[in-house]
Amino acid sequence: MTQLNHVQREDAWIYDLRLLNGRIRGLKGVPLVRTRVVSSADCRGWSYRCPAGDRVTEELRSCLREFYKVLDKDPAAPTLIHASARLWLRLMTIRPFMDGNRRTVRAFLARCFTQQGLSIKNFSPLRKFPTTGRLNEDLAQCQLALGRCLTVHQSNSLNN
Repeated sequence: MTQLNHVQREDAWIYDLRLLNGRIRGLKGVPLVRTRVVSSADCRGWSYRCPAGDRVTEELRSCLREFYKVLDKDPAAPTLIHASARLWLRLMTIRPFMDGNRRTVRAFLARCFTQQGLSIKNFSPLRKFPTTGRLNEDLAQCQLALGRCLTVHQSNSLNN
């Protein structure tokens, strides 16, 4: 079996996210990432500024690279809950798809948590997650909300 280089691996992650988004939205094909500018009306009260369409793919790469360091057990990476909260906030800021961003991120995290021996009790703490526009404060609140969503099946999963 051949090893994927980092660009191929990142492309596979992005394709996986696109595929999830298409399934969630009931599309027959695989949607592309957003290329147009997102208006503030599209963000429904989101406190952060979305990147321009030509920056979406690179922002996605960076975001997913950081998250997968945790799943790959990189000792320098933060805990799974912290990394998941950052992923949630960053993907909600990037808004890679024209529709279904929150549902896509919830499905993506649910799958990642399950692979790590965790399960989701309920995603409702994140459904209407309020943001203040102050990253550290929002990150802390998001971590608390994520913690309320999970049921731990492995006693050491959150610390590895």
